[in-house]
Amino acid sequence: MNFRLAGFAAIAASVVASAASAGTLTNTSVTLSSSSVSSPSTVTTAYTIETAMGGGNSNILIATYPGLAFVNGTCTNGEVTVSVGGTPIVGAFQICVLFSVNSIQISLPAGVTVPAGSNVSVFIPNTRVSTGPTAGTYSANIRTAQSTGATVDAPAPAPTYTFGVAPTPVPTMTEWAMILFGTILAGGAALYIQRRKLIA
Repeated sequence: MNFRLAGFAAIAASVVASAASAGTLTNTSVTLSSSSVSSPSTVTTAYTIETAMGGGNSNILIATYPGLAFVNGTCTNGEVTVSVGGTPIVGAFQICVLFSVNSIQISLPAGVTVPAGSNVSVFIPNTRVSTGPTAGTYSANIRTAQSTGATVDAPAPAPTYTFGVAPTPVPTMTEWAMILFGTILAGGAALYIQRRKLIA
């Protein structure tokens, strides 16, 4: 219980600290592997950082995903994957925690740096995430941060994701409408042929 409260308090404190953002995350996206409600789903979060990460700027991702449910607990590099420019980061994360309140915090392995302008992708497996019971479009609260929790880069606007929303129906004709349409088309063709014979 203390682990959950401490983790939630750390996320809450870091959200408060996000008011003074130094840079902007661009090219942000959140992709789910499942569009159904109450279903296991992978989550891929992609973004381009403006500020270099590493050292004191160690939190490569602090995020909250409304509408999703996470399995609470620590995670490992390999289970959760962070890639820079398409290449997975190697080494043990200093911090990798999923909170059941649909949040995650990942801190880079010691000694790893990520240059400014890098494309970052974070993959969370469907063994740790599922979509919630309420369909809709949600906005993810993602950012990079210092080890103190102060925001380094944040997106504007926040990336969105959708699940459980029925696709827009495409208008189609029923079987009877097709039969009627075919009959009218055949009748028009017969009338056209008849008129050509009369003219010739």
